[in-house]
This record gives sequence, structure tokens and C-alpha cells, in this order.
Amino acid sequence: MIDGGGSTDWQEELTRAAITQNYNLVLSGGTEKLNYYASLGLQDQEGIVYNSDLKRTSARINVTQKLLEDRLRIDYNLNTTITEQSRNNNLGYTTNPTFDAYTPDGEINNPLNWNNPLLSNKYNGDFSESRRILFNVSPSFEILDGLVYKLNFGYENNSSDSDQQTIANTERNDLGSLSQGFGKYRNTLIENYLTYTFDVGEHNLSILGGHSYQKTFSRSSNWSIDEFPADTDIEPRNNPGLGGDLNLTDNRPTGSTWENELQSFFGRANWSFKDRYLFTATVRADGSSKFGENNKYGVFSSFAGSWRIIEEDFMDGSIFSDLKLRAGWGQTGNQEIPNKITKESFSVSNSSSVSYPIDQNGAYPVGSEYTRFANPDIQWEVSTQSNVGLDFGLFDGSLTGTVDYFNKVSDNILLEVVPVDPIVPAPTYWTNVPDMTITNKGFEIALDYAKRNYEGFSYAIGGNATFIDNVVEDSPFTIVTTGSASGQGLTDATINGFVSGEPIGSFYMQTFTGINSDGRSQFVDSDGDGDITENDRTVVGSALPDMTYSFYTNFSYKRLDLNINFNGVSGNEIYDHTAMGSFYKTLLSKSNNTTAIAIQYPEESIINSAAVSTRYLKDGSYLRLSNLTLGYSFDTKAMAWASNWLQELRLSFTGQNLFVITDYDGYDPEVNQDSSTNGIQSFGIDKFAYPKAKTFVFGVNVSF
Repeated sequence: MIDGGGSTDWQEELTRAAITQNYNLVLSGGTEKLNYYASLGLQDQEGIVYNSDLKRTSARINVTQKLLEDRLRIDYNLNTTITEQSRNNNLGYTTNPTFDAYTPDGEINNPLNWNNPLLSNKYNGDFSESRRILFNVSPSFEILDGLVYKLNFGYENNSSDSDQQTIANTERNDLGSLSQGFGKYRNTLIENYLTYTFDVGEHNLSILGGHSYQKTFSRSSNWSIDEFPADTDIEPRNNPGLGGDLNLTDNRPTGSTWENELQSFFGRANWSFKDRYLFTATVRADGSSKFGENNKYGVFSSFAGSWRIIEEDFMDGSIFSDLKLRAGWGQTGNQEIPNKITKESFSVSNSSSVSYPIDQNGAYPVGSEYTRFANPDIQWEVSTQSNVGLDFGLFDGSLTGTVDYFNKVSDNILLEVVPVDPIVPAPTYWTNVPDMTITNKGFEIALDYAKRNYEGFSYAIGGNATFIDNVVEDSPFTIVTTGSASGQGLTDATINGFVSGEPIGSFYMQTFTGINSDGRSQFVDSDGDGDITENDRTVVGSALPDMTYSFYTNFSYKRLDLNINFNGVSGNEIYDHTAMGSFYKTLLSKSNNTTAIAIQYPEESIINSAAVSTRYLKDGSYLRLSNLTLGYSFDTKAMAWASNWLQELRLSFTGQNLFVITDYDGYDPEVNQDSSTNGIQSFGIDKFAYPKAKTFVFGVNVSF
């Protein structure tokens, strides 16, 4: 390892105390027949990593108008947002800390062309701008007393462009490059409702019938060009024509377009008696263009009822201020699969591996080949859930709470799997897996206690907790990968997935036991065959917590208030992909930075490879102080100079993510990266996370 003689904290060099500014202006008013609300928002947010920023401008206007003796009501909503963003995720994880960041004369230090990350930040850029317009109009007309027709029309239009560039330079010998992307997205929604509400004695009935149609469209394109001149101040994104290398091998344009339609017919009936017994029944038929011709539609129903026990005569004089029993059963459909995967797909190729020559001595012709067969039988994944709950209140409402039990079973599971037949045009395909189920069941508990006295002091304390038991059953596969590794020698190695008899997101890998006499990693021989192979992988933990919880406490005295919120999880593990890919002993020989995990075993060989194993599996439990707000609301009526025009004046200070208690030694135990495989959601993999910021917010709220 090269020792540069310095001592640099690269995290300190590459990050900063970032400032975020938020400004909001709101105007509202109206008459009995016409009301309006308008707002303008400006946000300027620095990222905690240098050269990462976000600027957002947003505007909104809502108008409500009543006509025809209030039988006709029209709601208009218009929202628009423009977001400009620059990104930089280079945090210098592996940068040699013995090199100084700068030379004595203040220039960026780059001895031996060792790739100072400050140079990467200087010459690499990732920029994007997105524009979003959302319009909604919703008229409703009371045809007869109790009979109301409502139309809801919504339209969303998004467009975006992005630039990823490297400015040509001699310090890193970069030739310069530019990659540009453009995207469009449209979403159109039309809904029609007809509702009839009427009373029969002490019975109240409401019947709804409706239709919904949604169409979404997306188009994107990308292209690139290389070799820009280094003797100009013009950035590549400002003049792509300065690029000197453009060819179909390295710079072939790419793009994609998809269009989806979702149609639903639905009905609902609500019945109540004396506001004591309540019952709801719904049925809907949903059709999606994502599915095959044979199974576009699915029919789903639900039932729910509740009994307000507190309204019964026998509850008079009881200790309860509220008591309600609830129960429900229902089905929902899942259509979250990639676009167009039920349709056949082709590609054009002149590769000898997929085409046949016209003669044995000639060139291979360009031809079309199947990359996916049509699958007209794929259909909705169905989730069936039942639940029972109890709401209660005690001590004149000071103590309130809920207890819920739920059981949700999903079947007809949609997954991308490997075909049994080896002679197929694609290595995987999407299908409904027969007999396989995923079950979520557990309890949710919430308690709140609030008290106020006559001296102006009040307080509240409360919390909730969810206990979940998740299991995959009757899966025909050893594992369906949901999270995999990436990096040299690691790409596509399974980290976690669906394993029959285990929770989703189960970590499936070899169990690390230490370093052997040869300086190499050794693992448990799980199958007892005397050899260490992939067959020795077992389930060693789950990314899903056994319990998620939060609690709060609020205090107020006259016009001063304090609110504190905590949240946490327990019973889950996190796979530290960052440590596996960046902090192993071999990197020491390359003069890269590592952490203590790389030298945990002095006997470990410098050529020992980092492999997916329990060596990098860590406890993911944590408790976080997520939010603390201290505020003071002024008595504007007592301000003689402002009482006629100032309605509200409030000052506040908020701290977010103030501390976290955890044994996890990565950046943050709330893993936020998407490490999904083939569109299947991943869980619990920490792969080069962006740091979670500790934020302090000073606020002023003024109303006139």
C-alpha cells in the first residue's frame, strides 16, 4: 500500500452542512358560491454531498364553484412543478486517506494519477430537469334529492431531460463524453359515479355505481457522443456538436415506448342502522392491458361491518367513552408487472449464434429472432385479507386505542422464472406460479393518552406497534432472487429472495466461520458432503422486521408547544453490500481505503476474495428520534400595531433525524437503495447508500 504521508478525511472533504430554503405564499378567499385557493412554492436545497442540489418551483390553484341553486358543484385543480437537480454520489469510500486532498498551493492533489475524487466531482456531472402539469376537474350534479352524478377528469403531463457528462481534461486524461436522455409521460383518468342516498326509518342506505378508465403513456430515448476538446470552456451538454466520436457500436441510440390501459366497473352499498350497526359491500371488475388476451379482467369483492357497542343501552354508565367492533374481508388484484411482457418480442441480429448462413462460406445475414413468446394466459395476482379490530376509549376519552388482527394471503403469484424447457428464446419469463402463496398476518396496537388542565398546560403521549409474521409457502423454486450483488466477481450473486417456508426477503447465503490456515474464507458445510459449494447456502435471516413501532409525546403551555416523535424496527438484518464491495483486504494492496472489517483477521490472505456470506450480514434494528419541533404562536390580537391585519404569527424550530440508536455500522439502518432483480422488489441491501441528513429547520408562518 502506498503511503502518501497525509491524513485526509474524505467524507469531510466531499460533504457539507447543506442549507435548504423553503418559501410558500398562499392566497385564499371567495364568496358563498365561489371559493379559491392559490399557492406558490420555492425550494432551494443543497445536497450534503458537494455538487448535488435541487431547485423546485411549484404553483397550485383550486377553485370551487356552485351553480343552479347549489345542485351543480364544480371543482377545478391545477398544479405545476419544475424541478432542476444535479447529483453527485461520489463519497470517496475507497479513496486512500494518506493522500492530501490539495497541494500546498491549493490545487487538487493528484500524484501518480490516483484519481482524487475531487477531480471526479469537478469534471463529472449528472443533471436533470423535469416538468409536471396536473389538471383535474370534477363536476357533480344532484339530479334528484339524494341522487348525485359525479364526473372526475384528470390529466397529467410530465416531461424530463437529463445530461450525464465528463468534461475533457488532462488531469485525469478524460477524453470527454456526453449521454443525454429525454422522457415523456402522460396519464389520463376518467371516472363516472352515480350515488343514491336515502333513509327508511332509522335505516340509512347509500348505493354507488361507477366506471373508471385510465390510460398511461411513456416514451424515452437516450443517445451519447464521445471525445470532446479539452481546450474550451463549453461544457459537452451545452454543445453536443463538439463531440468527435459518434458511431453505432458505442453510441447507438436507445429508447422505449409503452402504453397501458386500466378499466374498472364497480359498485358499493352502505347500510347503517341508528348509527350503531354499519355494513359495506363492494364488488369491482378490473381489466388491465398488461395481462394476456385470455385473462385481462379480474373480479374482486369485499365486505366490512362494524358495531358501535357504546351506543347500546347496556353500556350506560360503563367505564368506556367509546367502544366499537370491526371486521372485514376482501380481495384485491395486483398488476405490478413489467410492461408488454405478455406480448411477443423480436430483435434484429447478425450474430452467428442466432442466424444461419445462406452458404457455409458467406457472411451471416441480418435477421429477426424471438426474444419472448406471447403469454396470453398470465393473469391478476390476488390478495385475500380478513381483519378484526376493536376501537375503545376510557376516562372520558383521555385514553383511546385500537387493536387489530389481520391475515392476508396472496396467491396466483406473479414472478419472473427460469423455464424448464432449455430450448426457449429467453432465459426467463413471467408467469403466475400455481399453488405458491405469500401470507402476512399479525397484530397492530395503538394507544394514545391526552390531558389538559385549567392552567393552560396540556400533554399527550402515544404510540403504535405492528407485529408481522410473513411466510412464503409451496414455492416450487429453491429461491427466487429478489436482491443480488454487483461488482467485480460478484455480479448477479444471490443475496436474498423468496424461499418456501421463510419470509420474503430472506437472506440465502453461506455461513462464514472465519479464516482457514491458507488465509481464505471458510464456511459451514451445510449439506455435509465434504465440499463447500452453492448447495451449502441456507436461510440465515430476514430483511423484514418482526416489529415496527413509533411513539410520540406532545407538551404545550399556553402558546408554547413541543412535539417529539420516535420510530424504530427490530428483528431484521441488513446485508452490507458496501463493505463487501469496497472494504476487503485485497484493496489494501491497491492503495485503496478500507475500514476495520478488512483487517479483522490478521491471518487473512491479501488475495482472499470477498464473497456473499454472513460475514457482511448485520443486525438492522434501530430507534430513531425522527422529529422534534419547538414552536411559539404569538397572540396577534394583543399586538396593537398589528391586530387589524395580522391573523397568525408562529415561530418554530424543527430537528429531524437527530440521533439513531443501532448496532449497524453502515451509513444508516433505514436502507433506501433499490437493489431489485428483474423488477422484483428487494429488501434490506445496503449498496452505496446516500447519507441520511440530520436536518434543522427554522420556520416562520404568517397569515394576514
